Amino acid sequence: MSKIKVGHNKKGAGSRDFVRLPLLTLMDVYMTALFDAIGKPTTGIRRGVLYFGGTYDECQAVSARVTRNVSGDEHPADADIAFQGKYCRATFVPPRSLIESVAGEHINNTYGLPLTISLGLCLPDTCTGQDIEGLLRLGLLRSLFNLSVERAVCTEERNFLADTDAHIVIGILGGLALLVLVSSALDLCWMRCREPTHDTTLMSYGLHDAPFRTNNAYESFNGEKTNHIGDSPHKDGYKDVTETNAEDSVLENTEVAPKKSKRTHQELSELNISVDSDLTENILNTSVNVEEGNVYKLLRSFSVFTNMAAIFNSESQPGDITCLYGIRVLSMFWIVLGNTYLYTTQSVSDVPVAVDLMDSFDLMKRFTMQAVMSAPYATDTFFVISGCLISYWFLTKDEMRSTKINIKIWLKFYGGKLWKMTPPYMLVMVTFVYLYMYLGDGPMWPDKIAVADSCRQDWWKHLIYINNFVGVEGVSAEKQCMAWSWYIAVTMQFYLISPIILTFMAFSSSMGAVVTAVLAVAGMVASGVKEVEHGGEIITSRLDGGAYWNHVFTKPWCRVAPYCVGLLLGLILLRAGSRRPNKLVVAVGWLVALCLGIFLVYIPYTKYADGLEPWTLAQQAAYEALGRPVWGLCVAWVVYACATGFGGPLNEFLSWSGFIPFSRVTYLVYLLHPVLMVLVVYSRRTLLHLSDFEMAYQFVGHLVVNYAAAVAAALVFDFPFRNLKRVFHGKELDAVF
Repeated sequence: MSKIKVGHNKKGAGSRDFVRLPLLTLMDVYMTALFDAIGKPTTGIRRGVLYFGGTYDECQAVSARVTRNVSGDEHPADADIAFQGKYCRATFVPPRSLIESVAGEHINNTYGLPLTISLGLCLPDTCTGQDIEGLLRLGLLRSLFNLSVERAVCTEERNFLADTDAHIVIGILGGLALLVLVSSALDLCWMRCREPTHDTTLMSYGLHDAPFRTNNAYESFNGEKTNHIGDSPHKDGYKDVTETNAEDSVLENTEVAPKKSKRTHQELSELNISVDSDLTENILNTSVNVEEGNVYKLLRSFSVFTNMAAIFNSESQPGDITCLYGIRVLSMFWIVLGNTYLYTTQSVSDVPVAVDLMDSFDLMKRFTMQAVMSAPYATDTFFVISGCLISYWFLTKDEMRSTKINIKIWLKFYGGKLWKMTPPYMLVMVTFVYLYMYLGDGPMWPDKIAVADSCRQDWWKHLIYINNFVGVEGVSAEKQCMAWSWYIAVTMQFYLISPIILTFMAFSSSMGAVVTAVLAVAGMVASGVKEVEHGGEIITSRLDGGAYWNHVFTKPWCRVAPYCVGLLLGLILLRAGSRRPNKLVVAVGWLVALCLGIFLVYIPYTKYADGLEPWTLAQQAAYEALGRPVWGLCVAWVVYACATGFGGPLNEFLSWSGFIPFSRVTYLVYLLHPVLMVLVVYSRRTLLHLSDFEMAYQFVGHLVVNYAAAVAAALVFDFPFRNLKRVFHGKELDAVF
């Protein structure tokens, strides 16, 4: 119903009398509008349809005003009456009989799903949440709603003008946007005014440089490109040098570099080849032969023309393990798919968003659904990649191949990592925390979103990457500040311990391999022990007060085994050289890797399927302890086979150049996708059905929106800060013309 306004005008030129109606009649009109917007019980209650939201926008649009002179003699009014509609949501504890009817066989194991009745109410704006319980105890309402009110919240006016914190965040974002505009304008003027003296090409953004760059790619000394480890064309006795992969990994942003040749470590060191620009000592020339002052380079660091080309260039470098581009992107897709279902069936607040909650139990019993529920393995894939890259870099740096830890180099490495990861991390956090309440509303919008509000006190833990350790005891995931950022913290913690492990590798490959294997076994034991102690899994984390999440899922000692697999993979790739396994070994390797991978993903079906016994705690602990490292081994084989030329069609697919731009923004996609999912889900006016088509549509929509948002954020939050670091280290910026 649109706004209802009734008044009285005295006669005058061009005016007419409003119809006089009794006050009671007018109030009936208003109450009818309010009642029409209230949620009503519907069908499907036994399938979990327990939220009757009503019509949010109709309620908010009600605007009532009755003046004194409209009332008749029978019902005089002492003063004008005016009120707006206010949407409220009341949550009731249903009778045990209703819960049993809805939950059925799952009565004692609902995985934390909120089996409560929620009712949307439309009340005058003078009412508050505290008034609702008393209102429902009056007369007829008491007989209709003979339920105890667990919680009641109302939509309150948001006073943006008085929100100083929001103003500060808007100022920061506005300042960055202004820098981007000014920088882009200057860059455009410079591009139009300068005289081109050479061919200029797109830059392939990597946090590294190379001695020779031609045709938007890196080349070997003999000008020929190679594809796999051990492929080394000859010219004048030279082999190809080890080159780097020009892309950050999704969460740790370390460069890919395992292209091995027969060149010695001394030769590699002299060529200043580095896996990561954080570790590059020397200033290297670029293909742009134009002198730029530092001031201008600083201004151009924020240019859209510089950074957009960096994102969308699809050229790969010789020496890249190009399959890693596809592995990163597909792993990120997998994470988004898993969270699409998780955020629908298990909301991060007490507000249900699925219309048929009980159908989520049937989903878990489907064999094909296990691929969605196994999405957490994607994070272990990134641990493998991270470990592989850092070990390969370490073992190719001659100054690091000693029994002593080079503190200077490692401090530079840590500083570079912090600089790359922290600015976008903190900017996404403050934007989410201080602006989310202005970015959405609706009948499912909670009064507060704990994963954002808790950051107001816990932000400092994330700044120093200890958020998976400090202040999490007894706190469930949905109440922790940006709970999905645990992975970033664990990655940084692995970087801290890496020098110790890699020093053993530098001293002796065998000794390093043994130390790494021992650490992996220790991690497996820790995972099994913690699982026995705390129990649970990701879908039951709402039931245990965060025990599984805090003690098993997010702790580095329970995640270190896949990282160790990656460390060993880097060592193996370095030692592989031009040696290749025979075809029988390759065939067996692919068969074992594929079988184990499929087994790990789909074996949980036996845990949920009807007619089969649920897993015991010992079985769950064994799966928790062995699943992650075995999955890491499967991923390691795929990387090794593709890097050594035995990937076949799979390597061609994973190496598709179209994956490269997507892979450059995966870190921001990881940071942003839960934020956008929360805003989208809670802004809905209707509940979501858990049908395959609906969820597939949601998944595709999340991918499109999140990657578009990640590109925009990369231009403001991410790439400009990387460019500043390059300028600080005296490197040139590669522009696009």
